[in-house]
Formats: sequence, C-alpha cells, structure tokens
Amino acid sequence: MYTPAATERALADALSKIQLLEQQVAIMNELQSHMEEQDSLITQLQELVVANRRNQ
Repeated sequence: MYTPAATERALADALSKIQLLEQQVAIMNELQSHMEEQDSLITQLQELVVANRRNQ
C-alpha cells in the first residue's frame, strides 16, 4: 500500500507527464498548421508556374 507521500509524488509525476504530453500535442498542432499552410503555398506556386508557362 502506498503512503500518502508516495501517492502524492506519484500524482505529481503523473501530472507532470500529462503537462508534457499537452505541450507535445500543442507543438504537433502548430506543426500541422504550418504544414497545411506550406502545402497551400506550394499549390499556389505550382499554379503560378503553370500560368507563367502558358503566357510565354
């Protein structure tokens, strides 16, 4: 059986891990957003290249 102090330490450790995971999820969400923006910019660039070739 855990002592109250051990239980408190275990809970503090679990909370710390949860907070780290939340930070990692936030980073992944930000990265996903940047990747989607990059994909959009690449598509726009490809469209401009095609349009430029037509105009030459």
